Amino acid sequence: MKSLIEDGRKVLLISMIQTEAAFKRFGLEEGVKALAKKHKNFVYSPVWAEYVDVVTAMSKAAVCATDSGSMQEEMNVMGIPCVTLRFGSDRSESILCGGNIIAPPVDAALIKKIIEFAWDNQQMRKVPKIYGKDVSKKCIDAVEKVLKEGDPFRTEEDRLKL
Repeated sequence: MKSLIEDGRKVLLISMIQTEAAFKRFGLEEGVKALAKKHKNFVYSPVWAEYVDVVTAMSKAAVCATDSGSMQEEMNVMGIPCVTLRFGSDRSESILCGGNIIAPPVDAALIKKIIEFAWDNQQMRKVPKIYGKDVSKKCIDAVEKVLKEGDPFRTEEDRLKL
């Protein structure tokens, strides 16, 4: 991240509670704050209260570097290249379709190269939307159907009787 910022790339870091804990644990807190003071192309912010604000910001991103599974899905829906900062992903379909790349957290230079590749890769923006249309509506409809049918916490035997 530091190298991308120093190269002039615009970086938004929405810091989660565990991010802050890691900064403190590894002695990086002051360095990150100093980086934000020195570079106008770096916005360092605590977690945002409204999810809609996060989605709006992400919709303007060139790339999203994350360790969040849900963000991997959301980037596919928005057509934003995703770099997953993990050793693997439980959203492998997003990798297989070409919109997500794994960047194992073992080497800063490697991670930077992967992020730069995704940042400038127009093909990653054109991958198929793999999660379908009206997914939220379908999920809500499914939950409402279960609730109408009765107790959602019924036993497997009771559920199979339907």
